Amino acid sequence: FFIMEGEGYEIHDDVKYPWEAGDIMCVPTYCIHQHFNTANKPARLFFCIPHAYELMGLASMEQIEIHTNYQPPEGALTLYGSAGEVIGYKGLDGKEFRFGAIDQEFQQLMLDKQAGLFKGKLKNNYEYYLKTLVEQTRWRIKVPHVVSAKERPWEDTQMGRLKYLSHPNVPSALLMFDAFVQEIPPGGRSGKHRHVAEELHKIIEGKGYDIHDGKR
Repeated sequence: FFIMEGEGYEIHDDVKYPWEAGDIMCVPTYCIHQHFNTANKPARLFFCIPHAYELMGLASMEQIEIHTNYQPPEGALTLYGSAGEVIGYKGLDGKEFRFGAIDQEFQQLMLDKQAGLFKGKLKNNYEYYLKTLVEQTRWRIKVPHVVSAKERPWEDTQMGRLKYLSHPNVPSALLMFDAFVQEIPPGGRSGKHRHVAEELHKIIEGKGYDIHDGKR
């Protein structure tokens, strides 16, 4: 996500990462994360999530801790844990939605960051996936989770003036995203182009227009 305004920090797998306006925050897969605002005014964050992959993950089990001002759907019955904490709710249709219902084996592998597991020969093919999860967990701890806009240079390219925040040549915890800020001068334009992937623009400031397949 892109920090539009404000300042704060993230907690990713128990590690703190500060951010400020203009930065981009990188959240790798499986990472347990939470956002915090440290200023005396609202922080505004612009999120991009590949929805096809989101639903292939933990789906309804992804929410571990709820937002402090969260209100369950109207008429829903709030569910509480043994310590009085809110653990979910039951809707009018009778279906339960529980927070933090993560498989314990999976959770242990997530938190066991320095485990010396799978050093020897794998006992079976299933352990290949468990080993991969441990390796990816270690990888995401080491790579940068926040890319500072102040540290990224502007580049004059065939597309125009760009500042890449996420790119294969920019070390970060993202593998499926490119992200850049483009500056278009008054009365100017970008280069004409096309690409296989979808693209999402957030207009930070200014006014203009796009032409897509000849349509304005």
